[in-house]
This record gives sequence, structure tokens and C-alpha cells, in this order.
Amino acid sequence: MKIHGTAKGGAESKKDFGVAFGGGAFSPTDIDDLYLWYDATDTDTITKDGSNRVSKWENKEGTTGLDLVQATSGNQPLFTSSGSSDSGNSVIDTASSRFMQTASAPTAITQPITVIAVTKFPVNDTVSGNNAFLFDCNTSSTDRILFSKPSLDANDRYSMYSGSDMVLNQSGFANAWHYTTLLYNGASSDMRFDGSSETTGDVGSNDFQAIILGWSGTGANRGWNEEIMHFLIYDKLLTSGEISKIETWAEEQMNG
Repeated sequence: MKIHGTAKGGAESKKDFGVAFGGGAFSPTDIDDLYLWYDATDTDTITKDGSNRVSKWENKEGTTGLDLVQATSGNQPLFTSSGSSDSGNSVIDTASSRFMQTASAPTAITQPITVIAVTKFPVNDTVSGNNAFLFDCNTSSTDRILFSKPSLDANDRYSMYSGSDMVLNQSGFANAWHYTTLLYNGASSDMRFDGSSETTGDVGSNDFQAIILGWSGTGANRGWNEEIMHFLIYDKLLTSGEISKIETWAEEQMNG
């Protein structure tokens, strides 16, 4: 198992929504090589002001260098104790192009990596230049990995990028809650929505380093602008069994 830091209290000291697997509740920490986990349902990891604007969102895996921060009040997302998903779990709302990012760039990790998110997907938007970024690693062209919703037309369009674009054009996902599993694995990458593989292909081979959650950092009109409940990265390619477990957990988080 790769160790990226010392856990702060462990899973038993946090509020943990799990799903039962053989007599115990599953947690994402049960899968080896968890690199980071931002959990909006765990208020112990969230620092907010009296108006629920979030200045810090701790990495539940425990490595403090991967905590998300936002010191600028006008860019701070909103903590909402009951989000719009069917479960009603609490969320971080990035509406109005609010975002958070790591304070500094950690040591890069190489592919393969697995990204899991439980989030509401943005509406379709045909305005030129309006591209919704769930996350971006925008420190240079050689370590940029992202997932976005380009607004090239009125249809749903989703992109995984790590030096090359792998694009899905498929309707039915916009303006609704989904859980997504993104397998960044060079020419054998996979974009999964709601437990199903939607497209496979080549995303390139860039390393993963810093993270901006909810925006791209490269220009205006590029915010995700939606609620995020969970965001996780594993420093490996998950097995089919691990994908089944994490997606079952993600579905319960979203739907209750």
C-alpha cells in the first residue's frame, strides 16, 4: 500500500456513510492507495464562516498538503447542509464559479489513477467559451489532467484530458446528479457514469499534480457551478471488484 500521509483520527473518528459488504460497512478507505478524499458529508473536515462560505476543505485521507483552501471570500464555495440529491446529504456548492485548490503543488503522481466524484452535472450551455470544469491540474501543460463539460453545442459533451482529449457526446446527463468513475490510464482510459462505461480511449499520459476543484484556472466562464458531495482519487487503476464496491457506495451516497 502506498502511504501518502498520516491519517488524522482515522475513519472511526469521522461520520462515515457506508454500505454493507459481508458484515461491515464499506468506506473508500478500505481500498488501498487512496490519494485524496474530499467529503462534504463530514463537517469535521470543513472550515466555514457564519454565512457558510468555505475557506478550507480537508483531505480526509490525511495528507494535509492536499487540503483544499480558498482565502478570497468572493471565490469561496457554499456549504449546504441538505443538497439537492435524492439522499439530501450535505454538499459544497460551486455556483457562481466558486472554487478551491491546494495551497501548493504536491509531488506529481503518474498514471494510472482513478478519480471518483459524486456531483450534479451542469446544464447544457452553448455560449462560446463557457466550459464547465469539475477539476483541473493546471500547473503546466505537462502535468495537466482534467474532466470538463465543453459547451460546443446544445448536446451533452464531456471530456477527459491528460495530454489528449477523450470526448463523449451523449445526451441525458446534463443538469442531474451522477456518480462518475474516471480511469486515467493512457490509451486504455475509461469514462464511467452511474456504474456503466460510456466511452474508452486515449487521454494522454500527463502526470497528476496540483488540483483546482470547481474551475480550470485558465480563464473566465469555466466554473463547474454545481454541487459536489464527494471527490476522491486513488493512485492506481482500480480493479473491477473495487470499482463495483466504490460505485455501490457512491450510488447510496447520492440516492440514499
